Amino acid sequence: MAAALRPRHSGFPGLEPDRVAAKMCMVTDSPDGQFLLGRLHPGSRIIVASGDTGHGFKHAPAIGELAAQIALGETPFIDLDFLDPARFAADRPLVRPIGR
Repeated sequence: MAAALRPRHSGFPGLEPDRVAAKMCMVTDSPDGQFLLGRLHPGSRIIVASGDTGHGFKHAPAIGELAAQIALGETPFIDLDFLDPARFAADRPLVRPIGR
């Protein structure tokens, strides 16, 4: 691993090329099992499209189109409230899906 990182290390002074930890097959999943898709918060320039637990590849065309619609200020082709990243804010209750 260190040998693979060495050529890039010179461009990042202070970067330690030694691996601290490695995990295979990490899963990105939200607490309620739904995607995260939307602006980080109202008015944010950051659009989040994540939490797909590895099965997002089959939804990629729709996720990409929705992310583009958000970025362009267009009305998304579906209601995205249930995917809003802000749904995990402290003042909003978390609803877990059936079977989780």
